[in-house]
Amino acid sequence: MARPLSVTDLAAKRPPVCAAAPLLEILLPLIAGILAATLGTPSNSLALLLSAISIALIGRVFPLHFPQGLRIAALLLGFISTSLQDQPPHPDWSWQPPRETTLEMRLERGFNARKESHFAGLARLEHTALRAVPQGSRLAFYLKKGELGDEHLLPGAVVRCRGVLQFLPANPHPDDYQEHLLQQDIFLSFNQGEVLELVSPPSTWQTARHALLHHHQSLLTTACRDDEDPGMVIGSMLLGNRSLLNETRMTLYRDSGTLHLFAVSGLHVGSVALCLYSLATFLRIGGRPRLAIILLATWTYIWMTGSTASGVRAGIMLTAVSSARLLLRQSHLFPALVLSACIVLLWQPAQLFHLGFQLSYAVVLGIVLIALPLSRLLQDALLLHRPPRFRPRAQRRYEKVVRTATDLSCVSLSSSLVSMPLIIEHFTLMTPGGVFAGLLLNGLVFLIVSGAVLAMLLEPLIGELLAGTMVVMLWPMVDLIEGILRLTVAIPGAVERLAWIFPGSGTATTCLCLACAWAVQRWRMSRPLPNGLLLVPLLIPAILIGFGTVHT
Repeated sequence: MARPLSVTDLAAKRPPVCAAAPLLEILLPLIAGILAATLGTPSNSLALLLSAISIALIGRVFPLHFPQGLRIAALLLGFISTSLQDQPPHPDWSWQPPRETTLEMRLERGFNARKESHFAGLARLEHTALRAVPQGSRLAFYLKKGELGDEHLLPGAVVRCRGVLQFLPANPHPDDYQEHLLQQDIFLSFNQGEVLELVSPPSTWQTARHALLHHHQSLLTTACRDDEDPGMVIGSMLLGNRSLLNETRMTLYRDSGTLHLFAVSGLHVGSVALCLYSLATFLRIGGRPRLAIILLATWTYIWMTGSTASGVRAGIMLTAVSSARLLLRQSHLFPALVLSACIVLLWQPAQLFHLGFQLSYAVVLGIVLIALPLSRLLQDALLLHRPPRFRPRAQRRYEKVVRTATDLSCVSLSSSLVSMPLIIEHFTLMTPGGVFAGLLLNGLVFLIVSGAVLAMLLEPLIGELLAGTMVVMLWPMVDLIEGILRLTVAIPGAVERLAWIFPGSGTATTCLCLACAWAVQRWRMSRPLPNGLLLVPLLIPAILIGFGTVHT
């Protein structure tokens, strides 16, 4: 007698997604603890108690993998770690008006100052005469360089400056930039001043990182004579340096909703890993040595580009996915993504409230839970009715074209619809034209990033001249991308200014969409469901955006 199909057997018959992840039992209490810690006293204690009771009741109703004590421990860990790391404005200093002062700060990250005589970025306060300001607070600055050159103003250097220190929570009408700083838990800005002297130089590691970054920037901007050349876009895209973009390009990419291409994220980290994988396969390096080479080089790239939060998140996701596939023989992406989210939130609980974290995981989960199953369904339907008289070689080409086209289409559609509620909430911007333009842009951007990464990897072997030639050969693709974006922005209705009627609706809509997608895929693992249910998660953001937003 044949045994009945188990959940694992049924999941294997419905590739490519597995929505089962035991670590969800740890991740969800961890998130609940983080959310509870952000509430004011005594609301946070009440929320923590209600969360613990809910976890206990769920454990009695549903069979779970982890013991109840471990889930409660995850809840308490999220609450305690958030309470220790969260540093809201202290009542003693948050209300005070701007004042001129002299302070010492340790540079963390540089921004585009748009002026040769100035520099801007983020820093951490080392010493100040103002007693009301906590030492170690992060601040955003925009100052004159003074007599110091760029080689001294590197991350890790400590400088003494004079300027005006402003307490952002005291401003009743903050502008967009100040709102962005407050969302990043940065409550101080330091402007209208200059650098006086260098207190301590950057470390050897920071100097080496800057030299490596400068070398690759010179390679990627080979043959560029001014800021209009496409090489500036390639250098900015690969290294996350937006200062290479002029105002015209910044406006174009901002209005088209594609400015995220110039922040080191999953697209860049994944392209680096894919190129390394291809080279290792060509050299017949396999198994754990190949994994070690890929992860070491990928994390070197993340370190070179400044170890931004989005880059580190992508590195953790890549490490979790690739390690699970090789070491644990786990071929599914969803459990590895849950593992990476646990690591990120244990590392920095405040990441949960950052737009970059929300967009990164929303887009990747949308691809895993919506795009891949929908693409597989379309491929089965199209390949089932393929022309019967194809020769074997023509048939293989036909199948490759169908699979590539459906993958790109579904990924573009799911990424746009899943992220659009968050974009509207934070930027009051909706780009419906970007959904259709993304069908072409995704492939072109991937080719540009992959080609530039390949040039960077091969440059020690083939020389700077040939590697630079490889980069210049990518220029027509950049021109094509910008032509598509200009055409998209010029179409009436392709870019609209919208805002949610109720605050927080964008985050709630994205969470609802992903929860629905997870439920559909989880049900498909145990029972056959109508194929039309795969479209329900995509309809949720489309419908709620239509009825829950207003024009601004």
